[in-house]
Amino acid sequence: ECSLPGICQNGKCLNVRGSYSCVCSPGFVQDTSKSRCISQQVISLTKGPCYRIWRSGTCSLPVVQNITKQICCCSRVGKAWGPDCQKCPSPLTEGFREICPAGSGYHYIRSDLRYNNRITGERGRGITN
Repeated sequence: ECSLPGICQNGKCLNVRGSYSCVCSPGFVQDTSKSRCISQQVISLTKGPCYRIWRSGTCSLPVVQNITKQICCCSRVGKAWGPDCQKCPSPLTEGFREICPAGSGYHYIRSDLRYNNRITGERGRGITN
């Protein structure tokens, strides 16, 4: 299975009997399909202002409640997020795929993801959260 294209992106594929396992690189966690590793930024619970309008580095029309960057930027409602007015990444960019791995309109929650950041090597030991 490890020779299939796209398996364990951002991690290392380990063949196991009848299947495979992804060991994610630092800063990444397994997605719900367990076939690739996505940025830990996806599961950030940090909330901040979400703005409906971003123009030339200036934000306006904030939504009523503070929400996560992922919910703001993946929902297509928000154009910028956070106290520093960070512009949301444009769809089809690497930045967008990083925080919105399932595309527009969907966001991951912490319970959706499985941590598999085992340390490999002679001195390493297996750890799965």
